Amino acid sequence: MSRTRRGRPALPSIFICSEHPHGIVSRRAGKGSEMDSDLELRTLRHFMAVAETLSFGEAADRMHISQPQLSRRIQTLERELDVTLFDRAGRRISLTGAGECLLSESRRLLGEQKKVIDTVRQASRGESGALTVRLRSLCGCLRDPKNSHALRETLSRR
Repeated sequence: MSRTRRGRPALPSIFICSEHPHGIVSRRAGKGSEMDSDLELRTLRHFMAVAETLSFGEAADRMHISQPQLSRRIQTLERELDVTLFDRAGRRISLTGAGECLLSESRRLLGEQKKVIDTVRQASRGESGALTVRLRSLCGCLRDPKNSHALRETLSRR
């Protein structure tokens, strides 16, 4: 197992790519090996900011961190994934094929994260979920048009 500079066990990182049959490839444990691991969403957001602006300075401003700190994070990400995400030519940068793939999958993954958060919030407000009505116990009650109408009205508001 590899270790960090401080001697702690290094956490494995993943490369998320739709071209891989399982979508996830770990590069920390060796080229091409697979394992469950973490890739921080914050790291993906930092990568996306650089990829979308093609400027470390603009991306750092957008993410409210220093440019050297952002550069180090991207270099660490590239090292952990064992890929080059950007072609660097002086002050100009462009995405590599692996960078394009990571950008696409990062957008998809962060979109899914937003859906999860929205769904959970809707559930907490009672805006989603299932409602079970036992008709057997309501049959007599529903025969009365007033009760039937009130129930339909209540259910339509939810």
